[in-house]
Amino acid sequence: MFFNLLEDRRLFNYELSEECLVVGAMNPSTANYQVTQIEKEAAFRRRLKFLYVIFETRGFLKHAASAAFHHDGSGPSEGKPCHPEILSFFRSQPKLIYDPRARDVGKQYVCPATIETISEEAYILDGEGVPLDSELARIMYGGSIGLAATTQLLQFIKDSSVVISADEVLYEFKKAEKAIKQLVKKSMHEPLADLCGNVLTLLFSDTPKDIKKTGLNFVAFCKLLPAELTANMLFQMKETAVQNQALVYLSELMRELQHSDDWINIQKAIDKSHREVDDQIRENS
Repeated sequence: MFFNLLEDRRLFNYELSEECLVVGAMNPSTANYQVTQIEKEAAFRRRLKFLYVIFETRGFLKHAASAAFHHDGSGPSEGKPCHPEILSFFRSQPKLIYDPRARDVGKQYVCPATIETISEEAYILDGEGVPLDSELARIMYGGSIGLAATTQLLQFIKDSSVVISADEVLYEFKKAEKAIKQLVKKSMHEPLADLCGNVLTLLFSDTPKDIKKTGLNFVAFCKLLPAELTANMLFQMKETAVQNQALVYLSELMRELQHSDDWINIQKAIDKSHREVDDQIRENS
């Protein structure tokens, strides 16, 4: 049937007009999405121009903040951006926007489509006067994004002051500083590691224009962290920049950071930590 459209420009008794473009959409033939390997067929490759769509955090956040987000919605969400509470949460936890691990094991998972769904549900709950952190909201959100992400979302909605957001670290560091120190003091490495990942994701998806201010806040954040967490975050910088097509921004940021004495001292502290580990290994071998 597709060849009929391409070659004869007709399907059964329906004939395409000269202005009509034929577009086919499909999932890629990878291990996770294998449906068909039609794009490997020479006959199709001769007749079609292939375009690949790759998820990118910066593009999604920009789209979510626009009126086009619910352009095909109905009811209270029609023609509106992502619900403010939902958008604020995912800006604070940008690593959650796409969860391939949950997807690969067949669980409900967060992705742009499910975020659109729970945003629409949040508008509906607002319209009915139902709190966005109610038990009904938990059931509605959980059916789309799973219970783990829903629990984090409800905690954020209930009291966003207890959640350290990546936004605050990069743009209003003083607001987050005390809470970060408390996490470090209590050796709460898991939430700190999550925060590090979210900071990197937002940094290279937003690519803030005031790179000097952003750099100072980033260095101040690194100074508070244990050396091993800082080292792990810095190790992931290039990979995160590549994922967000922000290698040029990474280069500009690194040039700016080199002017900071604190940044140089952080590098020295990481090197010292690595040397101490090496010395211990040698002593025990």
